[in-house]
Amino acid sequence: IGMQIMSSAGFNPNAMASFFERLQKYSRLYDNNAPAYLRTHPLTTERIADMQNRAANLSHKQVTDSMTFQLMRTKLRVLNQIPTAAITEYTDAIHDKRYSSLTSVQYGLTLALMQAQHYNEAEAAYNKLVNLEIKNPIIDSLGAKIKQNSGDIAGALQRYREARKRWPNYRPLVYNYADAMIKAGQPDEAIKLMTELITLYPDDYHLYQ
Repeated sequence: IGMQIMSSAGFNPNAMASFFERLQKYSRLYDNNAPAYLRTHPLTTERIADMQNRAANLSHKQVTDSMTFQLMRTKLRVLNQIPTAAITEYTDAIHDKRYSSLTSVQYGLTLALMQAQHYNEAEAAYNKLVNLEIKNPIIDSLGAKIKQNSGDIAGALQRYREARKRWPNYRPLVYNYADAMIKAGQPDEAIKLMTELITLYPDDYHLYQ
């Protein structure tokens, strides 16, 4: 049933076997202290083989990763590394042309430079990213955040305003925009913006924060 749901939802059913193989690998480290789920659902080789056989009988369908997915995956990689290590990784990838998406690796380098507080270099890397002419709110958010973190609040507000015109419904952008307003001494403007959005998205706790 789980595989049928995955396939109907557009996910690769082979991922189920891969996921359980990973669980099996790490469950061996627990020995007798395995989590309850693993004790009640033993990850036998036979079960995994059965998943693989079932997946082989399902129709194969390739799905191209969206740019948003690629950028978010890169963001998670960068945020889970030491910034200097991430800078080296993405600098080398760009130099050696080891990438499937230049936009995502350039984004990774830009984010890593910002995390390392190398704001001038991050701004230069961001300009190269913009020149790739890939339109995405995650990229615009990063550009504004570089200005904000470097202390250029006026520049950050300008970028947030421009980005909101392009992506009026992208809420992660608005969270940082409101934060920049507060830092710029414009709390009333931030309150006004949040109040408007709470009307549209009453369940978004970030807006209340």
